[in-house]
Amino acid sequence: MADNRRHSTGNRSSGRRHHYAPNSNLPTAEKQREYYRKLAEQRAAGRSSDLRQIQSGAANVSGQKNASGKGRPSDTRAASADRRTVGTNNRKKKRRRKKRSTGRKILVSLFVILLVAIIAVLGTGYYYLNLIDFDNGKEGLTVAPLDPNGEDDEDEDIININELSDEEKVSLSNANAGINANLDNSEVWYSDSVTNILLMGIDYGSCKFPYGRSDSMIIVSINNATKKVKLVSLSRAVYSAIPGYNNTRLSHAHGYGGPELAIQAIQNNYKIKIDNYASVTFEGFKNIINALGGVTVELEGAEAAAISYVLGSSGGGTYTLNGEQALAFARQRKIDNDRSRTGRQRRILEALATKATKMSIPDMMAAMDDVLPNVRTDMTRTQLIGMLSKAITYLNYAREETVIPHESSDLVLRGGFEVLIVNWQTEIPYVHELFYGDVSAKVING
Repeated sequence: MADNRRHSTGNRSSGRRHHYAPNSNLPTAEKQREYYRKLAEQRAAGRSSDLRQIQSGAANVSGQKNASGKGRPSDTRAASADRRTVGTNNRKKKRRRKKRSTGRKILVSLFVILLVAIIAVLGTGYYYLNLIDFDNGKEGLTVAPLDPNGEDDEDEDIININELSDEEKVSLSNANAGINANLDNSEVWYSDSVTNILLMGIDYGSCKFPYGRSDSMIIVSINNATKKVKLVSLSRAVYSAIPGYNNTRLSHAHGYGGPELAIQAIQNNYKIKIDNYASVTFEGFKNIINALGGVTVELEGAEAAAISYVLGSSGGGTYTLNGEQALAFARQRKIDNDRSRTGRQRRILEALATKATKMSIPDMMAAMDDVLPNVRTDMTRTQLIGMLSKAITYLNYAREETVIPHESSDLVLRGGFEVLIVNWQTEIPYVHELFYGDVSAKVING
């Protein structure tokens, strides 16, 4: 009886966490005491490696069968628990592998969808890009037919010295001296942080200029350092040096030699680098406005009255102008001066930008078929894509607008020819500060 009780006690204890060492002939109670004694000795000695061996040996004892050849009940339960644990772990691993596999499939699917979308967008983008008139030098420039009997809608471009009064001759001589002194400095400023894009509205109405005059000129100056966009109008009548031609109106440079000569004239006179240009003809301008459904502009009473022949009204107020009305408004200068005229041109650009940002994508894409063929630029397709990709960023930049020359003055008649004479000594420092005052400017020879 005593032995049976001892064996029963030993069997119940065999399911505990700590098991006694194997190969012991001691009774069960003494085996337990011997095990805990050795355990305490090992812990006191700090021999962790031996301790692991003892615990491993004790675990082996728990797995031994009893004299009848049957596993102990506690061992059976432990083994079942182990099998359940292993099964659970395997199922978890399978689920994790399945999740990873599903995740990879989703990522691959998303990548494929994104790739297809990019290809579609680029395909559509290149379709629209191909509508633009890309400039390859002078090739393909529109040339107005020269009609020797035709009449210009404005004054002659060449000042006849013989028709000037003595006072006008002195004034013109001083203006020429000022231009020559300005040209003695061939430096042109630029900055890696500033991009200057020249926008031009070209008038082919004159028979005297094969490439059409740049009736309107606005420099869009993008400063990525200060996060500002400046719209700077250039007065077309500024008395300027045109390389290879007479000193005359700045707008005539494009008429003589197209955009290349216009850019060269601006760089030589104003000492700022022009990175790219984009131009539209007057007809193209009207087409763009009509394609976008008109532009909303607030007109003053005098402005409305001046274009009443196309507006159908002479009272001030807010109007949605079509292409013909917007062009008449942008060109109007008889009610005030050329400086105010440039302000009206910037108001049209602002109205265009506002209209474009409010259009839905389908409407915008539909309008592009009519808008883009009217645009000519010397940007490459890659440059234009890069510029368009940053359009949202540029729209969030602070915007400023101004006009140069910065000092307001009236047009001066010189032999029946209107020009704007500039004091280049005071104008050039202002221009430098306007474009590069917030950044470190570099210099190249113009």
